[in-house]
Amino acid sequence: MQQKMEEVVFLIGITYPFGEFNIMGVYTDKKKLIQAYDKLIKEDVRCTELKHPQMPEIYKIPLNKFLGEMKEWEKIKERHYFYAEDNIELVDIDEI
Repeated sequence: MQQKMEEVVFLIGITYPFGEFNIMGVYTDKKKLIQAYDKLIKEDVRCTELKHPQMPEIYKIPLNKFLGEMKEWEKIKERHYFYAEDNIELVDIDEI
């Protein structure tokens, strides 16, 4: 009997000093996600700096789901922008 795969995907990355998120991997396998997290913590210079170390961030996102939401207050000239802030969850490595 085949086990049903969890219906989420995890993004792991590091935020650059100017706030830009750099995606380092996309995972459905939690074991491989943890391995990637450990590799970043131990080997990436942004994480190993003594003065201002950055911690990897992990985002949990529903699989095969459009994440954009139309915000009426952001409509410009009858054109919409889609935002995904409410559908993406920041998770801690301990939750994995």
